[in-house]
Amino acid sequence: LFCLIEDYIKQKKLDVKIEKVQSISDEAIDLAVEFNINTIPFAIFNKNMLIFDKKTTNRSDIEDFFT
Repeated sequence: LFCLIEDYIKQKKLDVKIEKVQSISDEAIDLAVEFNINTIPFAIFNKNMLIFDKKTTNRSDIEDFFT
């Protein structure tokens, strides 16, 4: 998921900095609790949340994530 988002940011030349957070860190656990996330991996941008599923996640999901 991290690489897909990173590639999208580069292709669209977005002014967005992404940070990969270890899933066992306190920050990652706090984010999962705050956003009621019980599936990983996930990404959060502003108040948008993206849960990655290799079978169903597509480019439009990533575009929606950034809007």
